[in-house]
Amino acid sequence: MPATRGEDLLLLQESVGAEMVQHHRGELGGSNPVIVDQGVDLMAAAQAIAEGAFGCAGQNCLSVQRVYVVAQHYDELLGHLTHTTTRLSVGSKHDETTDVGPLIDAAAARRVAHRVEEAVARGAVVRAGAVRQDATYQPTILIDLAPDDPIVTEEIFGPVVSVLPVADLDDAVHQANRAATGLQAGVFTRDTTAALRTARRPAGRAHPSRLISPTRWERLVGGS
Repeated sequence: MPATRGEDLLLLQESVGAEMVQHHRGELGGSNPVIVDQGVDLMAAAQAIAEGAFGCAGQNCLSVQRVYVVAQHYDELLGHLTHTTTRLSVGSKHDETTDVGPLIDAAAARRVAHRVEEAVARGAVVRAGAVRQDATYQPTILIDLAPDDPIVTEEIFGPVVSVLPVADLDDAVHQANRAATGLQAGVFTRDTTAALRTARRPAGRAHPSRLISPTRWERLVGGS
């Protein structure tokens, strides 16, 4: 929804009364993280991450954009995610076999491609994807990124996910909170206590691993 212009707000105040108009600012997007803890089913986690990152061609304000994996599982998780990603079919959504459709238009695909090219120029490595054709963009995995790289901390709104290693769950939460915006966070863990503790720390929505429960905890502005 477009922001209300100043003159529109004045007309609204005159019609309903200034006391009835409240200013509101909403967070409508962000760089949403997923954390992969030790001891989880890494193949299942990779499948869920691919669905969350590349569904709707990444054009979803809740899309997964960055993944923090405990270092001991980084290579294996990355392998599973790469395998899953490269098997996705990209093309027209009129084709029932297509997994990832086009972006809203060619300009949006060019914007995503430019963001990835800039990240590569800064040192990022493309593990999969990064190919544009008209309005489609191949599902892309980026690695070897600095934690504060703009493609990690700023919303892309396209089928791009960054995968970064972390020391442990606490380090993952710290890294996840480096971004200024984010509407939700996902945590894959078998440690229920850790899941509950983590869900209370970041803002937005926290989803524990589906390996534990489909439960969702809300952390909304003004209290939960």
